[in-house]
Amino acid sequence: SMKKLLLGSALLLAFSQVSANEGPKWDSLSVGYQDVDLSGIDVSGFTFSGSKLVNDNVFVFGNVSMNSDTVGGIDFDLDTTTLGVGYRHGISDKTDFFGSLSYEKLEVEASGRGLSNSADGNGYGLTVGLRSMVSDKVELLGSLGYIDIEDDSEAEFAVGAYYHFTDRFALGLNYSKIDELKTTGLSATLFF
Repeated sequence: SMKKLLLGSALLLAFSQVSANEGPKWDSLSVGYQDVDLSGIDVSGFTFSGSKLVNDNVFVFGNVSMNSDTVGGIDFDLDTTTLGVGYRHGISDKTDFFGSLSYEKLEVEASGRGLSNSADGNGYGLTVGLRSMVSDKVELLGSLGYIDIEDDSEAEFAVGAYYHFTDRFALGLNYSKIDELKTTGLSATLFF
């Protein structure tokens, strides 16, 4: 059927050969699962993100995460939204330096036992980092950032490792820490 043909073609494209000697790719869509530890309260959920180069150096990016769990009869929800613009510069054929400025939104809700409480905040983030293809298949990422939400500012530290099965598909592990907020995630990324 046409549907099977389209699916087959998409899979063939996704699993085409990895091309050697290339730097990090910036045009991507990712879906991930993450565990968030907020001062000892664990929530988990899904994250969706993407980035796109608008020219050789400037890129736009976004991320949405929806996390929840029930602790002691209380339902906790933690949702985040990030939208930003960045600049990348190849410092070698395998490694990019990048900097970005982002709009940040954080929403927290707790409900249970007949009570409900919620809070949200807006702010901005500044990040600098490196992405490097340390081999044809392995990419490493490290970044340092500063996030300010409702005049509460914190430093952010993030690391990631990605295995590129093809030039179109990678699986990744990442970890980030902002004060008492620690996030560990697993992601699948399609490059286009």
